[in-house]
Amino acid sequence: MADAFSGMTPVTMAEWQSLVPDSDVTKKIFVQTVRDYQPFFDRATMVRGNDGQGMKGALAEKYPEGQLIGINEGWNASNPTGRAVRYPSCIVRDRSVIGKLQLERMPEKDRAPYRARKDQMFIRGLTRSMVKRVFQGNPATDPRDCMGLANIVLPNRDGGAWNNSIIDAGGTGDNLTSIYFIHWHPEAMTLFFPENGGATGISVEVQKSPIYVPDANGKMFPAYVTEFGYDLGVFAGNPENIVRIVNVDTTKITTAKGAADLLKLFVEARHRLRTDDFSSVGIYCTDQVGMIYDLQLLEKTRYTLEYKTFGQREGMLSFGGIPIYQYGTDVLSANESAITVS
Repeated sequence: MADAFSGMTPVTMAEWQSLVPDSDVTKKIFVQTVRDYQPFFDRATMVRGNDGQGMKGALAEKYPEGQLIGINEGWNASNPTGRAVRYPSCIVRDRSVIGKLQLERMPEKDRAPYRARKDQMFIRGLTRSMVKRVFQGNPATDPRDCMGLANIVLPNRDGGAWNNSIIDAGGTGDNLTSIYFIHWHPEAMTLFFPENGGATGISVEVQKSPIYVPDANGKMFPAYVTEFGYDLGVFAGNPENIVRIVNVDTTKITTAKGAADLLKLFVEARHRLRTDDFSSVGIYCTDQVGMIYDLQLLEKTRYTLEYKTFGQREGMLSFGGIPIYQYGTDVLSANESAITVS
């Protein structure tokens, strides 16, 4: 569905940014900061939800295959079949507070830059937390959370629909991590924000005049306040658009053999994605996994690891032409328990 503001059908954060009015400078800066700071949004698609705060659809299970017919024989209409699914978004809010006395004791020329720098720290922290929720969000732990991919792509979920999307790296215990190959698609694998929310699910409101806020003891003082908001969820509608390598033992991948074995799993994961166009595919792993692959370049590995430029980002580690996005263990856990893969 085309966006009501423009008649276009935007699917990337860059396209959504173009819908923000030029007069809304603060929001444009917010979105640009997100794009500059967080490579995750380079390839991830983003659409409006279709069910209030959530997004519903069908988890593809079987496609029409047609019917053999003879001359002068009729045929029936067919429809794809799938399991109905609905994923929730989450609502995250925060605020930056700078005391009026603190700010106004600075030289006037320094006030706006100082406030902008502090606000930018909030934007970066909020954005990183949203990426973490895309992977680790769990409404079973907190009903206000969105559903993250680590809790969607599981062998026992949705009647086993994700079984072929999971590769077992063989690790045991509780020091395990996952690696994700994701083919982003606006209908099959995408981020979404509430149906009636603003573009990209981002909101920012800068209070131009000081307002009274409570201190740690509940006493009121005047301060300059900026309110930040992020409403976001992830929709997974086709198991062919994602591969999760599970049970990666973080205590063993530092060995040459362990790294080589992981690279073979990368080859398998790449081939399990049902696409011939990898321009919308990203690989997501922990910093430790990324470092091991980086070291493999020193060994002149026969696998297709290389540094490449993607858009404005130079020298990114990649595999088979797919960028590898590396995150700390706050975003991608290194303390997962073993998952039984049938």
